Amino acid sequence: MKKKLASSLLALSLLATPFAGPSVNAAEYKDTYTYYEPMDIDGHWSEDIMREMLYADIVKGTIMEEHLGDGIYIDNLYLNPDNPITRGEFVSFIVRALELQPKNKTVPFKDISKYWGKTNIQIAYQNGVVNGTTATTFEPNKKVTRAEMAAMLVRAFEKTIEFENGKPRDYKDLKKSHWAYDELRTVNGVDIITGMTADKISPNEFGTRAQSVVMIFRALKKETANLPTKEMLETVILDNELKGNESVNGKDYDSLKELVDVRQMGFAHSFSHLVIEELFETGEVEMHGTLTGDIHINYEDAEVNTRLVKIELSDAVYDMVITEDGETIEFEKDASGYVYLRLEGQRWKLYSSEELEYQYNK
Repeated sequence: MKKKLASSLLALSLLATPFAGPSVNAAEYKDTYTYYEPMDIDGHWSEDIMREMLYADIVKGTIMEEHLGDGIYIDNLYLNPDNPITRGEFVSFIVRALELQPKNKTVPFKDISKYWGKTNIQIAYQNGVVNGTTATTFEPNKKVTRAEMAAMLVRAFEKTIEFENGKPRDYKDLKKSHWAYDELRTVNGVDIITGMTADKISPNEFGTRAQSVVMIFRALKKETANLPTKEMLETVILDNELKGNESVNGKDYDSLKELVDVRQMGFAHSFSHLVIEELFETGEVEMHGTLTGDIHINYEDAEVNTRLVKIELSDAVYDMVITEDGETIEFEKDASGYVYLRLEGQRWKLYSSEELEYQYNK
């Protein structure tokens, strides 16, 4: 653990996003293993997307206490990718993904008062994303069909995705008489929901949690409204590269933690705190980095969308000096690679990077 966390500091200092002043309410620190290390998606067809959506705090799973023997217990995370998705779960994913806000509209559902996702359902209804199964019921635990998911996705993303430019395909099992014919063709036209086979889209089949997460991820990657500019992303990624590194070099861990609380989220925020608290504040590791590369971002080839950005950080090369347990080593460190940002609360924040994930899994 010491070696892994020590090598992770560079990722922390290099990828810290800009500090914009003290945080009024510092982001809650979550244990990295408990909240971001799922036990049941390795090798799953949706693994990469499920993990990315988890790291961005859009997807949540079930935490179960498990006995390892000799009175030792551990909390393990399960995302249950092949479980059927329920109405309440799917709505909650959408509300988190879009950060939908409550509106002044009465919610008529009488069967959600004790449901864990009550607030998300209310917000989704107030924003026109969902309807009830009757005038007064929502049935949050009812399984969702692919047709129902298509209808919700169209309503949720109609303002940010250019659905009119899509090219829907024909499927033998999608008749014009189907109630969601238009919605299914709309999302199919931009590849948010694709066929289960070459000629079947299975509109009445229940969706799984993995399918729903992938659909929402694809939708987020199709959004084209209010895109961040190159200058905006340069500010987020590059301006505070040196500030984060300076905090580490000067052992100013309070400012580093403040920076992380304000400008990181999800997996990155969790792992950054782990590094700071387990190594630096304990004095077990000291690090000094000097930037030698011509660091920059590749905006032209980036995946830039309304709420998610995947962009390459290049030439992030540092001369490093690390002291641990009285032993000092010097080496060149290249922390280049893809950086992942999410727009949260009107501010772009880092939620993961190739370097962070590499160091975490090292």
